[in-house]
Parts: sequence; C-alpha cells; structure tokens
Amino acid sequence: MPTIREISGPYRLFFFSFDCSEPKHVHVQRERKVCKYWMEAWNEHCGVNR
Repeated sequence: MPTIREISGPYRLFFFSFDCSEPKHVHVQRERKVCKYWMEAWNEHCGVNR
C-alpha cells in the first residue's frame, strides 16, 4: 500500500489502490488506531471546487 511521506509527526497517511467501491479517501494511522478521510468532504471543507 502506498504511503504519503511528506507529512512529519506521528501520523502515517496511506491509501489502497483497490478501494474501488468507496469514494476517494486517505487512511490515517497513529500507533494502532486508523481512520479514513474522504477526499470529497475534505475538498468541500477547504473550499476546493472541481
């Protein structure tokens, strides 16, 4: 699974290239805890229009 390495700190950001059944999202991990952030919701929150 690809990892996004540009982020400093205790968090690991990664994605799966085969998560086809879900909207685009990024997994965020710290120690044994993992959550997902969906890119569409993030774009709306940041004011990005596509």
